This record gives sequence, structure tokens and C-alpha cells, in this order.
Amino acid sequence: MILIDNQELTAYKYLKEETDPKSVILLYPSQRNISTALVAALTQRPTYFSAQTFSRITGEDYDGRKQELLSFFNTVDPDKRKKIIEEIPIKYLLLTNQEEKDFKPDGLNLTKVFVTEKASIFQFN
Repeated sequence: MILIDNQELTAYKYLKEETDPKSVILLYPSQRNISTALVAALTQRPTYFSAQTFSRITGEDYDGRKQELLSFFNTVDPDKRKKIIEEIPIKYLLLTNQEEKDFKPDGLNLTKVFVTEKASIFQFN
């Protein structure tokens, strides 16, 4: 069972109601994000990498996507990050407060477009 805080639900509602339905959302590679389709289900937006079992069943390039995701979050090389964002193309980044503390946005052109007590949404410019 997954419990979701109301503040986190408010962020999902923002993505669902205020973004283009084709907007791809990037999620931090936490265990919850990798193993569930929670964000995709509640926002009705595609996520770049979530729900690993579903990804494998549908034939997506699971290993390739996982490598790209980890590369994005583990590098501070702005050129590499920019290439990943443009190739996918990713429009939004959703981070919980703890994920935001762990994330280093070096070299990224991000605008914080929505904030709650539990999560932040950034738009790639």
C-alpha cells in the first residue's frame, strides 16, 4: 500500500491540469518512482522511466532508459544533460523535497513552476 500526502497529490493535480497531455515528466530514480507508475497514473502524463515491470512487458528499452536516467542524475556535465533532455524530450522534472536536496541542477536551465510543502515541479527551458 502506498500512502500519498495531500501536498504531493496537489503537485500531481497541477501536472494533470496545467500541462500539455504529451509533456514528458522526469522523475528522480527513487525506488518508488522506478517500481511504480504512480506519477503517470495520477497525472495522466508520460514519465520517462517508471514502473520497471510494465516497461519490460511493453518492450520498452528498459536498460537503455535506466542508464540514461542514472546518467542524467549522476553527472554534472551540462552538455550531456542537455542532450538527454532534448532527445527525449523532457518538459518537466518532479522532485520531492528530499530528492531536491540530493539533486544538483548544475548546468540546467530550470524554472520552478510549482511548489508545495512536499514537492516541487520544474520546467526545462
